[in-house]
This record gives sequence, C-alpha cells and structure tokens, in this order.
Amino acid sequence: MSPDTRFLQQTHWRPAILGLLILAGMFGLASTSGCAPGGCTTKGDTKALIGGTYAAVDHTGAPLESTQLLGKYQLLFFGFTSCPDICPSGLTNMSTALDLLGSDAAQFQPIFVSIDPARDTPTVMTEYLSNFHESFIGLTGTDEQIAHLAKTYRVYYARSSTSAPDDPHYNMDHSSIIYVMDCDGHYIKHFTHSTNAQSLAAELRAML
Repeated sequence: MSPDTRFLQQTHWRPAILGLLILAGMFGLASTSGCAPGGCTTKGDTKALIGGTYAAVDHTGAPLESTQLLGKYQLLFFGFTSCPDICPSGLTNMSTALDLLGSDAAQFQPIFVSIDPARDTPTVMTEYLSNFHESFIGLTGTDEQIAHLAKTYRVYYARSSTSAPDDPHYNMDHSSIIYVMDCDGHYIKHFTHSTNAQSLAAELRAML
C-alpha cells in the first residue's frame, strides 16, 4: 500500500538561517513486500529525489563507492565532528536505537557524512566515531565529492556567517535529517536528529 505523503525536509541550522526551507516535494511512502533473501523487506520509493550514486573516502582512508553500501538498510546523517550539539545528539540517538535493536541492528548500516572535509580527515573521523555505535562508517573526501553527495541527498550546508574568515574553529550550518534508505539505495523515510532512540528503534524494527 503506497499512499502519497508530503515530504518536507526539516532543518535545524544556526539561528541566522532558522526557518529556511530547502526542500519540499511529494513522495510515495515505502511499501512492504517480499524480496530476495538478504534484501530489504521494506522497499523505498524509486521516484523520490533523494539519494543516488556517489564516491567518497571512508574513515579508514579508503575510497568508497555508494554501490559498496547496497544490501542493507542505510541510515545517513550529515554533519561535522566539531558540531557542538546537533550532531552528537543525532548520532547518539542513532547509536542507542541500534543498541535497542540487538541482533537486528546488523541489517542497518549507519553512515556519518562530514560536510567539513577540510577538518574532518579520516583520522579525525575515526577518533570521533569511536564515541558512537561500532558499525558506523564515516564519509569524507574532496570538496567536490562532498558537494555532490550533499546535492544527491538535498542537504544544505555552508560555513556559518557568524564565524570570522580566519577562525580555525569556525562553525557550519547544515541540515539535520536522518535518512533511511533501502537495500537498493532508495529513500524510505526520514527522521529529525532529535527523534528519541526508542521511537527510532521502533520505527526501524517495523521495517524488518
């Protein structure tokens, strides 16, 4: 069953740009059906303008193609390691939800994409992700790779206008959405970074 729903991307940026809407559109809800062994039971919307192919560098320093991540549900969150509150909150909720799923967590691949590749090197990403669920993959890369990846997921990001040009501790404004994709990389649904772990775990379990 696939009723239409309006997908309105919610954003949690810095005060200077609060209220800016960067994405609005009509998408079909995912439907639940049988699938090949090892595939996702819940299928995403193949017409949704969220997701696509990309290349990046993972937190170990190895090049990674998006096709390498197919075969599991994907949970993607965009942020940066110097983020003071939103990113730690979102990643913590994702990690706790995966813990609550127990062995079912193996069917999900959590991914943290840095929108600050200048500072978020693979080494920095590895150290940062050690604070969260062990299954996380961190993605960084060149400015061009990250720009393409963000565009693919309709993610907004920019250096904060409140940070001085020469400030090495500059802040970043960015969308704060947890995207859920199916085993073929198609959009299923999204959550805000503040969705509590119990609710997130329940929603993810319902897809299995």
